[in-house]
Amino acid sequence: MSHWTPFNEGMDVVVRGGDETARGVVVEAFPDRMVIEIQGEVSDFDLGQTVRILSEGAAGRLSAEARVVGRDTAPVRIAVTCTSPGAEQREYVRVEDSIPIGVERLRPGEEDAIRSRFITPPPGVLAEHAAGDEEGGRGEMEDVNPALIRRLKTIEDKLDMILAHFELEQEGMAAFPTRHVSLSGAGVKLFSGERFDVGDRVLVKLVLPLAAPVGLETPGCVAWVKEHPDRGADRYETAIRFDGITEDVRDAIIHYTFQRQREMLRSRWEG
Repeated sequence: MSHWTPFNEGMDVVVRGGDETARGVVVEAFPDRMVIEIQGEVSDFDLGQTVRILSEGAAGRLSAEARVVGRDTAPVRIAVTCTSPGAEQREYVRVEDSIPIGVERLRPGEEDAIRSRFITPPPGVLAEHAAGDEEGGRGEMEDVNPALIRRLKTIEDKLDMILAHFELEQEGMAAFPTRHVSLSGAGVKLFSGERFDVGDRVLVKLVLPLAAPVGLETPGCVAWVKEHPDRGADRYETAIRFDGITEDVRDAIIHYTFQRQREMLRSRWEG
């Protein structure tokens, strides 16, 4: 789902597309689009044209890539929506969390060679059977003693944990700083000290802090950037859209966000 949270109605913006640059003000802001009224000299933005929306003021510096989806005259207004890799958009559960994460800018030519992958082995297969037994289902291992499955799962969990820590050390991810993030199967938002530009291709490496940590990496594209001078070193709020992510890696992130959401809800109920 397109998301215009950083931009608010009444915000002054600059619209850049091709050789055209125009100033305007956001007159309407919705979750999936916003309408900008162009001020001063009229600029000719075409339907379907990719533009960059910029804003800088007391709230900091905002930048996002968009596509023109509508035009009007008297006054001149354009409707824009967030640029996305496909015509269909899926909506994902998003959670606020703190996880080890690192973001690297990809060099020209690297984009085509990078694929999302697991750094550590995903959770073992016995986890499914143990969970199925607790819910009353036995599946393919219905003839195996449930107590034995649970014991084997305990052993498997410990082995997974040892292997995970070893793999994370090997990849240099064990030293990643823990940062507050907003995470979903579609992308991640975080604060960091490195300045990225909208459209930058990046490699996101993160650790899902499960019982046995799951490390993974996936390519992404910077969707928007907002600077917060009052935050000191980690002043750049950066939203990254996961591009080229494989379904198994995305499913692992989705599974984690659902689990964290359940934990947070349970904590509220018990609190």
